[in-house]
Amino acid sequence: DNNPQDDNGHGTHVAGIAAALCNNGTGVAGVSWGARLMPVKVLNAAGNGTYADVADGIIWAADHGAQIINLSLGGGNSSQMLQDAVDYAAAKSVVLVAAAGNAGRNSVFYPARYPNVIAVAATDPSNAHAGFSNYGPDVDLSAPGVSIYSTFPGGYGYNNGTSMATPFVSGLAAILRGIPGNSSPTLIASQMESTALDLGSPGMDDFYGYGLIQMDAAILSVGQNPTSTSPAPISQPGPARGFVPLPTFPPSATVTLVPTQTEAAPASPALTATQGPLPAISDTPEIIALETEIPTKTSFGMSVSNWFLPCCGASLILLGLLLFWMARQEQKKNRRLFRR
Repeated sequence: DNNPQDDNGHGTHVAGIAAALCNNGTGVAGVSWGARLMPVKVLNAAGNGTYADVADGIIWAADHGAQIINLSLGGGNSSQMLQDAVDYAAAKSVVLVAAAGNAGRNSVFYPARYPNVIAVAATDPSNAHAGFSNYGPDVDLSAPGVSIYSTFPGGYGYNNGTSMATPFVSGLAAILRGIPGNSSPTLIASQMESTALDLGSPGMDDFYGYGLIQMDAAILSVGQNPTSTSPAPISQPGPARGFVPLPTFPPSATVTLVPTQTEAAPASPALTATQGPLPAISDTPEIIALETEIPTKTSFGMSVSNWFLPCCGASLILLGLLLFWMARQEQKKNRRLFRR
């Protein structure tokens, strides 16, 4: 429909990480606080939908001037329809960034797994791989994804997931895209990858990709080696790096968010005569907003599921000890009766 209002909350949280306004005395500042947002609704209020709707959203965004497309969603199966939409947007020089997934397994979700998409894994506050984050050879970059504070409808709050890590990368991509003459998606990906902080095994690895994004280093790299397409990750952390304002290069790229939102995606005006038709609508496996797999944190900083298992284990041990004690008491009673 034509109502872009977020009726789930996931999209608003993702949008704030990428591009919340700054210098207004409230809430948070997004990574690229000068970027323009184009909200595209492809999932329903519960955070569910189909690849067909996501593909329509990607194409619609690309045809309406999107320069960065953030996909904080994913599914476990491939889809030719979804890949065609991704390739269509990439051919229009759109930078596509997607979440690796929150199943904690060695398999990056789609669309992050496609070659024309930057796949983002999540790290925790210690810069270690977040346990829920999917991993594998398709991971390109890592970004913070645990206890991330951002906008929610009506306020602010914390959330966890590769959905939260992805807009950190999208926001940085928007800043790089906003620098005059820096419009190549391949070059922008290379600038982020070649300046990433190498974590885990030396070089690119399955858990971190090229490493944790470093915003200032990526910005400073622009123009230093414009022909480079083979990133060489930084192997030593060095001094702590901070986020810096950029008065010389105001971020001006459009970050398009395709997260959890209403029942219907925009009508699909998106195909051009040169692209040809996409595959049939039957190619529509389910796709979900990835943050839904991460348990909500309690005020003690530990998830409900993290408390549940230890408590159950302790209860079973105590029950076992009680039964053992009762059996011993019965055994002693029988012995006394036998002696009599």
